[in-house]
Amino acid sequence: MTTYYNISKYREMIDGVNLEKEFYKKMLETFSLLVSSGVAMQSDMRKVQVSIDALNTRSIMYQSMLDDEMYKMQNMTGLNLSPDQIQSDEKFNLFKKYIFVESPEKLIDMVMKYNDDYKMLVNTRKAATEDINAAKSSYFPTVDLVSSYVQNNPSGSAKKSDYEDEFKTGINVSFNIFNGFRNSAQERKMVASYSQAKLQIDDFLIKTRYNIDSQLSRYAAAKETYSVAERSHTNALRLTELYEQEFQLGQKSLLDLISSRNEAFQAYVSMIDSKYSLYILKLQQLSLIFHLMDYLKGNTESELNVMK
Repeated sequence: MTTYYNISKYREMIDGVNLEKEFYKKMLETFSLLVSSGVAMQSDMRKVQVSIDALNTRSIMYQSMLDDEMYKMQNMTGLNLSPDQIQSDEKFNLFKKYIFVESPEKLIDMVMKYNDDYKMLVNTRKAATEDINAAKSSYFPTVDLVSSYVQNNPSGSAKKSDYEDEFKTGINVSFNIFNGFRNSAQERKMVASYSQAKLQIDDFLIKTRYNIDSQLSRYAAAKETYSVAERSHTNALRLTELYEQEFQLGQKSLLDLISSRNEAFQAYVSMIDSKYSLYILKLQQLSLIFHLMDYLKGNTESELNVMK
């Protein structure tokens, strides 16, 4: 799933770069005509070309990252797919509707209820408890009930009434007086196993609580970053539109316009980064409580039905 989201993320980054390049290419064509007619200076064209080169560098970087993720996808699935054949989450919205659990107490309860690793550790501790009880029971006397039935078949002149069938019952009681300390050694061994199982549970819960606190902290930061970046991107686009109009009226310089476009693009990059950070944290939380496969199974089918 992380690979899928990285692929979707880098595709959105590349789409954003391509939109910016289209803007600057149109501007470059315009300035070529203006320079030819003597209205604009050659330096203005250079400024536009520098912006295009910077975007090309970013595009190469994002494409390289995308290729790496595609190789991972191919190695994991055995499928030789192109990025266009993988549904982008920009339209799929697989994790957008998942409500992130922000209560640490609720999360630790969910882990203890659903996490298979935790259940396995608890079962190991229960087994160790039963082993201790079994080891302690070896000190008690054992009582066996013995019964037998004998069917007599006399021969010759013997009377059958003198040899009636017999049913015998008896009780054997045995005491474990001394067996070379094997019982106490076995009990100590079982107690050690129980202590080890309990320590593993405590260690698991400590690490889980740390992971939960870390996830909640990172989610709060990513959520706030996304909100700020989304608002910043919207405002930067409005500012760019205003600068374009003022540039055409001669009220803003080319450098002012390029700066506003750079601010808008940086806000776009930050917005995409923080959005996918939120998705990855939701993915990690679902994995922690062992609900990921159930969520994917149910929501993938519903999303596909909506898209048909």
